[in-house]
Amino acid sequence: MDIHKPKPWHSLREFLKEYGIIVLGVLTALGFEQAVEAVHRHEIAEQARRDVREEAAINLAFLKARLRESPCIAQRLDEIGTLLQQTGAQPLGARPIWVGRPLQLPAFTERWRAVTSSARTELFPSAEQGGFDNLYNIFQQFEDEEKLEQVAWTDLKLLERWQGPLDSAARVVVLRALEQARHSDYELRAIGFYALGIAHQGRLAANPRFGPLTGAPDAVCLPFNTPAETARRQLRDRVPDPD
Repeated sequence: MDIHKPKPWHSLREFLKEYGIIVLGVLTALGFEQAVEAVHRHEIAEQARRDVREEAAINLAFLKARLRESPCIAQRLDEIGTLLQQTGAQPLGARPIWVGRPLQLPAFTERWRAVTSSARTELFPSAEQGGFDNLYNIFQQFEDEEKLEQVAWTDLKLLERWQGPLDSAARVVVLRALEQARHSDYELRAIGFYALGIAHQGRLAANPRFGPLTGAPDAVCLPFNTPAETARRQLRDRVPDPD
């Protein structure tokens, strides 16, 4: 076996040449490793960004569907207020009363939680990370307010089944629910339009494939004097509202 012994350097020039070859090789290897790592980090960031944007687009679709109901909600609340003023201590009347309720659509946060818990948001630019933080905080506020709204409308739906006049206790319940429903509608509109503004800045649009059942009217948009059975048939609910 031939063993090649290192040759001694005969000049500074030879030494610098050999040294340069070694340094260049090390730097090339390090540069290649860093380039591979950078590509890998970029791919992780892009996948995380796609996941979060897709999830946020679904939430925005649900949010916009709720905002589209606001004119019907305002009209229904006015109708309930007028009914209470006109009847006073008298019976509510024999005609059907359909109250309905606004949509309650979920806010999905699983992908955002997965990205933040794994620290992949650190791969986003700070402005983008801050935008997503704000947007998901708003989604949570929206969902919390929706829950308060649904409680209020559950009380308002007592009018659909109430027989005879409203006693003082029942009137207090309905009036309190009416004010809570009005306040929640205001809060949801304010929160919703703010969220849409943030989404617009981030060039994020609602996913049109998500929302309420296509072709079915919103429950709160049906006429106030719609019989309950007619309303449920038009709504095509697979699981009818139990209230």
